[in-house]
Amino acid sequence: LVSSLNVDGITRPDKSTILALLASSPGQPFSDTSVAMDRDYILTVYQSAGHPDATFDWRGAPGPGPHEMTLNYTVVEGPPRYVRDVLISGLHTTRQRLVDPNILLKAGDPLAWTQMGVMQRRLYNLGVFDKVDMAIQVRLADRAFSLANTSSRASSGRSRSTSLDVARRLPRPPLGL
Repeated sequence: LVSSLNVDGITRPDKSTILALLASSPGQPFSDTSVAMDRDYILTVYQSAGHPDATFDWRGAPGPGPHEMTLNYTVVEGPPRYVRDVLISGLHTTRQRLVDPNILLKAGDPLAWTQMGVMQRRLYNLGVFDKVDMAIQVRLADRAFSLANTSSRASSGRSRSTSLDVARRLPRPPLGL
């Protein structure tokens, strides 16, 4: 059984809600699966809020009684990141108005991996792209992030490359850093 759970590093205003939704809590059976579920939940909360570099670490130790465990979770939030702007290029055969409603990230939004996944799924589900790859690519010169790359097949069955490159730029760091 979990005898106690200590969570360090969460500074969000909704900390009590996060803690209430964890699978591992005092009095509940201990399992590695519960810890993995807690890790996934906490990282999803942070990544959805613009903390793509958030990390989770845990330690378990024997509890005060027999068959008891004390759990310690450590969360490192990492700096928040925001979308500076969204650039779309490479739409040679696909109309912009088809793609626009599926681009969910806008300037000023948190840089959220979860939203990127939703965008990727929505673009693929349009049925006009054979493949939609979504990734963050850091370009140090202009600090842009490439998000999507797609390809489609022409009606003749020959592959026609249509690329959709969405770039997000982070704010420039303050001078002197």
